[in-house]
Amino acid sequence: MMTWTIADSSCCPARGLCVGIISKSFQAIVISCALEDQKKIKRGKLETLLRNVENAEKTSRSLDHKNLQQ
Repeated sequence: MMTWTIADSSCCPARGLCVGIISKSFQAIVISCALEDQKKIKRGKLETLLRNVENAEKTSRSLDHKNLQQ
């Protein structure tokens, strides 16, 4: 029960509404994990975008090559 109270209090966005103990170290860990997750998501989206651009370029070159042969 104590761990849940600490977790719940640490994640509370408005300090005035928090009840119980606030663990600064737990709160810092949660925030840092959220930032790392955001970085991973952004990195993944960027990698997908770059792959899509590369594939589009390859397709475009292939179509250009076929059009030149005709």
